Amino acid sequence: MTDSTPGMPTTPDDPDVYRPHVGTVFSIDASPEPVALSLASVDDEGVQAGTRQFSLLFHGAQLVPAGTYVLRHDALGPVLLFITPIRGSTRERIIYQACFNLTKM
Repeated sequence: MTDSTPGMPTTPDDPDVYRPHVGTVFSIDASPEPVALSLASVDDEGVQAGTRQFSLLFHGAQLVPAGTYVLRHDALGPVLLFITPIRGSTRERIIYQACFNLTKM
């Protein structure tokens, strides 16, 4: 996990941090009202050629553009992630993805 000051957003870079929170809600502070995203899955590709790859898939009912957001979670606190809407989204359910590609030494 990334070191941080209490209350400041972090970006946990281990998929095991997110796995226990599948099915729980993260909230983006957006105008005019917060946007709720449910963590749908943690897709872990493991380490290949020295790179750790995993992604987080979220489901939401409101469209927000691709960008870096602070997502608030009851257990994890504020988490800083770049999310983007992806294919498979419908008017009823927007699918968002956050991708991680981490070089492992």
